[in-house]
Amino acid sequence: MAGMSKHTVPCVDCGEPTDPKGLGNFYESKGWIEYRGKAGGANNLKFKEATGRILCRLCAIARQTGTKDQGSLF
Repeated sequence: MAGMSKHTVPCVDCGEPTDPKGLGNFYESKGWIEYRGKAGGANNLKFKEATGRILCRLCAIARQTGTKDQGSLF
């Protein structure tokens, strides 16, 4: 596949080899979020640590649209 790095990781949902640095792919991280009451703050993750788990672009779209684990009609 053009533009893929040599290093790939299986997607946590589909298991396909996924480039961790590929555009649109997601990587899981853990960290700390300061409590800000009703103002939220989840977009301000501090002390991030990557877990090494990757979610490919297509699986991320399926999660966002609520179609994860939904089979194909064809």
